[in-house]
Amino acid sequence: MSQRRFLWLSVSTWLSAIGVVALLLIPIPWVLGNFIVLAAGSGETVSVRDHGIVTCPQILEWSEWKQGNGSVRHYPGYVSAGRVFEAARITQYRVGVDRKLFSQLTFYQAKYQFPDGSIETGPAEGPVGLVSVDTSRAAMASLLAAAIGLSFLVFSSRLLWCVKA
Repeated sequence: MSQRRFLWLSVSTWLSAIGVVALLLIPIPWVLGNFIVLAAGSGETVSVRDHGIVTCPQILEWSEWKQGNGSVRHYPGYVSAGRVFEAARITQYRVGVDRKLFSQLTFYQAKYQFPDGSIETGPAEGPVGLVSVDTSRAAMASLLAAAIGLSFLVFSSRLLWCVKA
């Protein structure tokens, strides 16, 4: 076997190996995202239940206050200064979001109007969970891994085909 042909076969083998490794990385964003959800979710839930706010509210990007339309509900079991918020009506709400690598923290905060007319701010529950997988980023990373893996495999097979000819 000539030295040139051996070199091309080695390059083809390495490209194939890189392609296979990239294909094996496809589920990693989903696994990592779910791990973050499990790790952070319980701590944030306890913080909201006990204090009415997430552990680091300063990292959230807040939306404008919107009128309560039924998509946001009372946070289950939240009580502040002896007042049960489930007896109040949600008049306005806003959403605070922080996105990390493959996860997202979404916190809903509402203005509650109590039967006596007083208004207090407290946590609320919305359509998106408190800590969730950022599906757009996880899908994009998985597609990128698939594209890289398939590209390397196709290129290495073409290179191997050229070497044999």
